[in-house]
Amino acid sequence: MKELGPEEKLFIEVTLEDRRGVIRALHRTGVGQETVLFTLPAAELLLAFFKKRGYGKLLEAFVSSGITTEFLQRSGEGGKAYPFEALPPKMRRALREAGDLIKKHGGVGRFTLAYFGVNKDGEDRYIATWLLPTIRLFDVDLAEGADKLLAALD
Repeated sequence: MKELGPEEKLFIEVTLEDRRGVIRALHRTGVGQETVLFTLPAAELLLAFFKKRGYGKLLEAFVSSGITTEFLQRSGEGGKAYPFEALPPKMRRALREAGDLIKKHGGVGRFTLAYFGVNKDGEDRYIATWLLPTIRLFDVDLAEGADKLLAALD
């Protein structure tokens, strides 16, 4: 393995090709020459990462991946959503923790939660969605936090 020279750099970027997210690794020399080391579909690479790290909830909730990645988790049937003031503590905590996780590790993102109460068996009914930058999901702290938060909703 060769070490990088003082002017050489490695870059990872997420772009769209034919409406699909791809992750590309680039090598730049000091004189501005650029070489593509590899190009892989973002979704495949993310799913392999989640599987390898044991992030089962992220695997289950995965919807699509491009520049951003979307996750969807639902439980039970929909209905009339509760206002924030009427949410149970578990759901409020999820909203707060998701916001903290986005600020601390994601930089940008969106977490939405619609809570519909409990069914006749006493189980929560909700829909939760995440929208996070694909490249940031390779940050173990962000991916692990998101996986744990989705698990806590069940």
